[in-house]
Amino acid sequence: MNTGELISLENLIPVPQEIKDEVENLEQIQRDRQRTAYEALVTRYTPRDVIEQREGRGGKTLDYIKAWWFIEQANALFGHFWSFEVTDQYVGDHQVWVRGKVTITIPGEDFEDIFPDGTRRVHRRETMTITKVQFGGHDLAKKDGRVISVGDTLKAAATDSMKKCLSLVGIAADVYGDRETLEEERKQEEHSQEVLQRLAATYNMGKEMGWSQEEVEARLRLDLGKDLEDMTPEDGLEALRIMNRAKKEAADAVDEKG
Repeated sequence: MNTGELISLENLIPVPQEIKDEVENLEQIQRDRQRTAYEALVTRYTPRDVIEQREGRGGKTLDYIKAWWFIEQANALFGHFWSFEVTDQYVGDHQVWVRGKVTITIPGEDFEDIFPDGTRRVHRRETMTITKVQFGGHDLAKKDGRVISVGDTLKAAATDSMKKCLSLVGIAADVYGDRETLEEERKQEEHSQEVLQRLAATYNMGKEMGWSQEEVEARLRLDLGKDLEDMTPEDGLEALRIMNRAKKEAADAVDEKG
């Protein structure tokens, strides 16, 4: 046998026909799932049997889809060439926020064009990367006023973020991606980003003064008179002013002692 020839496992170990048939069936199932996922993506039509309903804020009934279906669609469309990661998070008294990122990599591939005169030309599609970022949130589960599990709440918020990111790719866009919903999510994202950026700035100022995050939050709640989850971007500016005053007070106290 030519040493350059690829030796298949079947040449070394006899494979029973029933196993070959089972592998072929599994490959066909995977091809069917991929075709169905592409059809849903291109036609923007999510199968009705995966859409469920839940009660939202204000008593509104909202359509939603469980995370397993999003993951199944992404796996069918992109194989192992997609990932999700949490890039930022915030845990408050009543709610947690998560900023997540979905990254999809489309591997490079060579294509060959054959012209009428028989000549051939090979060209290459370079590797492409698609990134989508979205916020997700979830209310803290409590019992008798005590938080049950921050970890489970963070996982729920991360799942919400992942679903929103994948909807921006086009998965379940007819359920999550209508114009009104996208506009609302865009405004919420901008609002949350501004608040988080200004909170981060206040934490950094507190750190410079030797304050812990809890001490910064306690001072902000006292001076703002509200929970941090209810902060607006304008409150974020006021929070910076509060920390500037606290920094000046600390400096004045050192001068008096000196």
